[in-house]
Amino acid sequence: MIFIFLIVVGSGIYANPIPLPTIEISELYFDDSGNWKLELGYYDVDQNEFTLDSIFLYSSSGTVKLPSYEYTGSTGVLVITKDSLDTDFIIKRYADTIKVVSYSMEMPYEDMLIFGNIPGAQISYPRQGQSISKYYFYISKDKSPTIGVPNDSLGMCGTLKGVVYDQYSDPVQSRILVLDNNFKTTENGEYRARVYSKPSYFNVIWYRISEYNYHSIPIDEISYVMEPDSTVELDLY
Repeated sequence: MIFIFLIVVGSGIYANPIPLPTIEISELYFDDSGNWKLELGYYDVDQNEFTLDSIFLYSSSGTVKLPSYEYTGSTGVLVITKDSLDTDFIIKRYADTIKVVSYSMEMPYEDMLIFGNIPGAQISYPRQGQSISKYYFYISKDKSPTIGVPNDSLGMCGTLKGVVYDQYSDPVQSRILVLDNNFKTTENGEYRARVYSKPSYFNVIWYRISEYNYHSIPIDEISYVMEPDSTVELDLY
């Protein structure tokens, strides 16, 4: 969130954008007994100037105001568990809607995660040993949970493979393309792409025309659901 300060210099007034602190849902994990751990990422916290006034956590079962925290640096993570709260806050194991709302200078910022077999779900529930993690803009399954430290892509990916064909049904040879990540076709047009473990839909693909230059091109629509370490076979046209 950006807060605009107006600064008077001489006869002019200038806008000075300053980011306000925000909180996002970073990772959700359930242990073997169904107990939850929720990791929240915080950003742009300045203990001497702009900090977080309050944080509220919502689920389909209720609401709780989180206690005050000591922030280490401007960016980091907080780990919330049922035992760390004064009230009995419930996150359902197989489907729920979780929302975190943070306030700084009385301005709200909210982030939401919907999972499981319910309307609006972004992803299915995490299987045993998995978490649901946010990595950049992706919400993905993760077979290597990293509760308490920043997320990485280790354990978050599966493999999409097949053949890439052009509009004339000829294999696309030795071309660098992008879905979630870069991949390269073989001389026969075959490919193996590392993609994130999530529901995905694509109707365009990016291809590299120079080291730092990519263009997009339409493709026949594809959709799939990936799990960590799984393989989905799908030709691209």
